[in-house]
Amino acid sequence: ARRSKEALVCVLDVGPSMQTGDDKSPTRLESAKKALELLLQQKILHTPKDEVGLVLVGTDDTSNPLADSEGGYENVTVAQSLDVPDADLLLSIPRIPAGSKPGDFIDGLVVALSMLHEHTSGKKMSRRVVLITDAGSEVNDVSHIDNIVQTLGDMECTLQIFGVDFAYGSARARSKSHVKEENEKLLRSLAERSGVEMLELGRAAEMLGAMRTRTVQQVSKFRGDLEIGPGLKVPVWSFALTKEMTLPSLKKESAHATDGVGKVRLLRTYRSKADKDVEVAAEDRVRAYRYGKQFVPFSTEDEAALKYMSERSLKVLGFVSAAAISRHNCISTVDCIAPEPDNPWAQQAVSALARALQAERRVAIVRYVTRKNAAPLLGFLSARVTADAECLYFNQLPFEEDVRDFQFPSFMADPEHAPTEAQLGAAEALVQSMDLMDVDDGGDRGEAFDPRHTFNPVLQRFYQCLQARAREPGCPLPPLDPAVARFLEVPPSVVKRSAAAAADFGRQFPVKRVERKATKRTRFWGDVDVDAAVAGAGLELAGDAKRKKGASGAAAAAGAGAG
Repeated sequence: ARRSKEALVCVLDVGPSMQTGDDKSPTRLESAKKALELLLQQKILHTPKDEVGLVLVGTDDTSNPLADSEGGYENVTVAQSLDVPDADLLLSIPRIPAGSKPGDFIDGLVVALSMLHEHTSGKKMSRRVVLITDAGSEVNDVSHIDNIVQTLGDMECTLQIFGVDFAYGSARARSKSHVKEENEKLLRSLAERSGVEMLELGRAAEMLGAMRTRTVQQVSKFRGDLEIGPGLKVPVWSFALTKEMTLPSLKKESAHATDGVGKVRLLRTYRSKADKDVEVAAEDRVRAYRYGKQFVPFSTEDEAALKYMSERSLKVLGFVSAAAISRHNCISTVDCIAPEPDNPWAQQAVSALARALQAERRVAIVRYVTRKNAAPLLGFLSARVTADAECLYFNQLPFEEDVRDFQFPSFMADPEHAPTEAQLGAAEALVQSMDLMDVDDGGDRGEAFDPRHTFNPVLQRFYQCLQARAREPGCPLPPLDPAVARFLEVPPSVVKRSAAAAADFGRQFPVKRVERKATKRTRFWGDVDVDAAVAGAGLELAGDAKRKKGASGAAAAAGAGAG
């Protein structure tokens, strides 16, 4: 479980080797600073109570506590002590100067761990160190690696290593120096020994996915018994495994308040339909539900009696084959059902049940009520057995009223519409060529659109605009960052790989534009502008003719009288 607060120290290499770049791409340092900005942005938005420190390696000067007390650790500077990140820290990242002297990233790690130890000793905080380096500078003392591995374990500290140009997908990465190659081997050895994460920096979007800090405190939704049968109950806890992330709610503020800006309070009043000046009191109002064309009133007491009464429970109703559960019947979120902590009997019981379900390829149908008087849920428990954990997953199933049982005929029933063998082969080739499980993404191969590294572009766009306005209130909203747009775009390598199959698929299914015929519009007399229609036809209405004739006769009589 993640603790409520995290202490994070970022170690950024700013030495001469990080200034490598060309006209077509930013320097290594610029890419690293952009990624660090995204990391801080995520911290400020999602976990504003976490504390962040910043250590620079390869600076012209030396400023760190270990250099003052022990000597050494040269060209390492503590740019930010551990503190809550703010807009000032975020704005300072682009202004970090490049260093002219090489620095030892191992020294930077030692300084960062020392900062964490001094600041978090005796505190209930998660600890993490992030190292961003191209490993292009000499390492002074390799023996520090043993101390770093030991300290990480003793402090329960997580280390993440982000290598710049470590992969061989670019020309810069292929032209590595001997020092860089040896240092990369050293960092990979450190990652293997301590079980830490080591990733290629690449584009800023990759950093955004790998370094996101949108963490949620692990709070149980349900604490009770898993009832398997009469007299057989296993103490379990449940936790939300997936949950839709929505946009933060905007706060309503008044710019016309007496003290400048103040909160807006909503006041709702009910007026009589017969007399809008008469306010209807609360005791004279009643809620009603529509039933056909009429409204059926329900008092507060009626609504309380109408509510379904239930007790908190997780009860097994029986077992079915896992094949009987269709994927499209899984609705809502997923909960993880784990044994009660510090209860060996419960752990053994959940482990045995999970292993039995996995071996028999079955699932348990359950009734699930997370809190008293909540609506009961129908769902199933499936086994999750790995080398690290054994638990159960709860998926909600629909009731009869939730299912839309639409029937669609098969094309194969009509020979005229059935696909040919050539068309089936073209479709199969297209599917295989667009396989996302092995995608080349800038030198790294792996699964594309892994949910752990695929971000919601709507949320990321909101954060991008929010960050811009935090820096400069009133500024125009920036265009969509390409790093955000690519989250739901076809990877370029897949487009290239599937080009031939897509072209063949198009030839097998030729598409012809069908021009829509103009439909004759029904016109009604009420739609006709009579005056315009009459004038356009050169006609006169009968009434107008009479009026004109009368007017001309009166004018003639007046002329005769005058004569």
